[in-house]
This record gives sequence, C-alpha cells and structure tokens, in this order.
Amino acid sequence: MAARKAVTWAELRVGLFVLAALATVATFIFYVTGEGVLFARQIALKTYLPDVSGLKSGAPVRLAGVEIGTVKTVGLSGFRDDPARHTEVVFLVRQQFQDDIRSDSEAFITTEGLLGESVLEISRGTAGTPVPAGGVVPGTQRGNIKQVVQNVERITGDFRTLIADVRAGKGTMGKLMTDPALYDRANRAVGEFQSLTQRAANGEGTLGKLVVSEELYDQLKGTATTLDEVARDLRAGEGTLGKLIYDTTVYDKASSVVDRADRLVGRVEAGEGTLGKLITEDELHENLKQTFANARDISRKINAGEGTIGRAANDPRAYENFNELTSEIRALISDFRKDPKRYLRIKLSLF
Repeated sequence: MAARKAVTWAELRVGLFVLAALATVATFIFYVTGEGVLFARQIALKTYLPDVSGLKSGAPVRLAGVEIGTVKTVGLSGFRDDPARHTEVVFLVRQQFQDDIRSDSEAFITTEGLLGESVLEISRGTAGTPVPAGGVVPGTQRGNIKQVVQNVERITGDFRTLIADVRAGKGTMGKLMTDPALYDRANRAVGEFQSLTQRAANGEGTLGKLVVSEELYDQLKGTATTLDEVARDLRAGEGTLGKLIYDTTVYDKASSVVDRADRLVGRVEAGEGTLGKLITEDELHENLKQTFANARDISRKINAGEGTIGRAANDPRAYENFNELTSEIRALISDFRKDPKRYLRIKLSLF
C-alpha cells in the first residue's frame, strides 16, 4: 500500500512538472509570436489599403513606434472598384491603447530596416473620436524602404541602359565616345578655345586688349567716373535733365501742357474749331475731298497737255517762245536803261 502511494506521488510530480513546462513553452511561444501581454484584453480593428506590400498575419502593429498588437488577417476587400481600398487588414490591439487610435489616425505600412519585415504603423490621433471595436482606421499609402529600393533599382536599370546606348554609339554622348570624327572636332574646338584664352592672356586681339591694356582700363574707368558724376548731378537736380527730373515747376508746366492738349483734343472731338469741323463735319470733308479730286484732275490734264498750262508744260515750242519772249524783254529793259529818252517823248503843239 505504501509502494502504491509512492508511485502515485511520483506520477503526480511528473505531471506537475510537465504542466509547468507546457505553460512555460506556451508563454514563450505567445511572446515570440507577438501576441502581446498574456491575458490582456484586445479589440479588433480593420483598415483598407491599396496594397499590403508583403504584410502578413502575425506582423507587428505599432502606434507611433510602440508595439501595441499584431495583424490577424490580410486579404482582398470587397471594394473592387475602389483602388484605395483593394485590400483589407484586420488587426488586434490592446484595449488600453484604444483612446489613442482616433478617427484622425492613419494606418500605413512601413518596413523594419532595409530588408526587414513589413509592419502596420498607426499614427496617434489627437482631435478625432476614439475608433470603437470593429471600427475602421483610415488607411493611406506612404513611401517605405521597399519603394525606395524599387526606385533605386529602376534608376539603376535606366543607368545601365544609358551606358549600353553610349557603348553602342547611340545619342550625342555615344557618338562622342565612339565616332573619331566627332571626337576630333571636339578636340579641335577645345584646342581653339585654349588658343583663344592664351591670346587673350597675352593681350592679343580686342578681348586681350580689354583684359590686359592699362590704357583701355583707364578709359573705361574714366567713363565710369564720368557716368557717376552725371548721375550725381542728376540726383542733385543740376543741368537740364536734372531739372527735368527733380524740378517741380517743370513737372507743373508739363502737366499744364498735357491738360491743355487734353482740352484741345476734347474740343476737336466735339467738332469745335476749324480742325474739329474738318474731322467731324461730313460736308467739309466732302468739299475737301472734291478739292483734292479737282486738283488731281487738273494735274492729269496738265500731264496730258490739255489746256493752256498743259500745252505750255508739254509743248517744246511754247517753251522756246516763252524763252525768246523773256530774252526780248531783258533786251528791251537793258536798252531802256541805256537811252530812256528814246522811249519817253513828249510832243507839244500850239494851235
């Protein structure tokens, strides 16, 4: 009977030891899998994202960098027509952090390190109301390490393509690297530029003289000094231009002239005065138009040799007769001056 009790007590101790070991292993597994504090109350929340970027069940959930739960499920959502909500993520968080997850919080996926696992990150809310159990935390997509790596890979690929094109002689850079003629022209251009700079440094040519000539420098300095003096005189109101800029009386006179010109234009537009009537009255316009037409008609007739003036202008004989008449008149005047008594005779007779 004593042996039976001893065996029973040994079995009991073994059983207790096995139970303690199982409890220890269960607790260890619980912490390793990230299920949080043992026996802590949790609530389920969800969020919708355009892409889960490799997020898996059991991934950590963090609030402002502090781990508060784990991802429960990841799958496609029922919002087929909404690209911003193609995937649904259900996650568990400890209830004590519920007040920090508000309607203005945002859920997004980030990455631990360069090649680490994906993590569901939640921003801490401030002004909104707490999200209830089973509620939805607004999701957004932010740049993460994976996207940066993808961008770097894409840029690297483009760079490799560019290098391949250059090696194949494509584009300007490729031709410059592979075409001997283009290389020779570029080399010759560089040599000419070096020669130009050397000539300028030696004082040759216009550019060289401008760089090294002391006389030209003195002339430019004198010109700058003169311009500075002119500007100083202008600021002081000296000279005609200075008075024009700074003298208020000149401004008043100019303003008065502008006012008078404005009044004159107003009178012309109103049809006052000769110029106003000429511009606004149709009858005067028609008379002036008819006068110009008559002048053109007279000019045409003269050019055609019509009328006395036309014949005199176009008939050579008329010109010769006029020239001969002029000569005779000059001879008569000359003879009259020599002997006026010959032409002035007074005859007196007595009856």
